[in-house]
Amino acid sequence: MAGQALGLRRFNSVKELLEHLDGEINSLKSQVEKLAARTASLKARVEAIKSIEALLWGASTTTPKYQVADLGAVRVTVNPDPELELGEVGRVVEEYRKRLEALVKVRESVSALEPLGNSPLELEVIEEGGVPRLIIIKV
Repeated sequence: MAGQALGLRRFNSVKELLEHLDGEINSLKSQVEKLAARTASLKARVEAIKSIEALLWGASTTTPKYQVADLGAVRVTVNPDPELELGEVGRVVEEYRKRLEALVKVRESVSALEPLGNSPLELEVIEEGGVPRLIIIKV
């Protein structure tokens, strides 16, 4: 996840940090599930369209399937070809899964601090791409 945005979060206890991590993990799991369902639907649509196109035009269609406007910092497409949409949504799902795996590993590692529970501590967490990379504990 190198090169992603850095962030700083503050927590008042290890318990608060663990609750935050649990919330992030649950939220990401939910998003991955929703996007996976959308991906499955898009895959089915792509296959149906390919079958219809093969029947109507054969395998050698030369017309572009979609138009993408490049606005500099962002690209825009209207009613994209399902293959394009599937590819882009698939990239998002993969990134979410990577972040989810990283958060689960961090959660497992931070559980070693669980005995500190509600002890009044100041924790600063340096995050990269939404994933904790350094925990600074101030007593």
